[in-house]
Amino acid sequence: MTNYHNWWLASARDALYAPTGAAVVRRPDGSAGRHVGQEMDLETSYTVTAQIQVAAGLGHILPGEFLKKTTPGAPYTFPFAMLNYTF
Repeated sequence: MTNYHNWWLASARDALYAPTGAAVVRRPDGSAGRHVGQEMDLETSYTVTAQIQVAAGLGHILPGEFLKKTTPGAPYTFPFAMLNYTF
């Protein structure tokens, strides 16, 4: 399966946040724009039982204007794994 995401900030003065809720990257004056970037994922999954599903994949982020102005702006490729359990 493939997925595509196009990420935008809610406003130009917004930030990217860590899972803890802390701002990780921000340009308070709004000069970095709103377009964070695009993400493409390639994913495969396997149903182990009716309750358990495992998945793994590879994601690739293409930085948008915001990431290019607030970070080194390099594309980023990352592996990921998931475990879903249905009660």
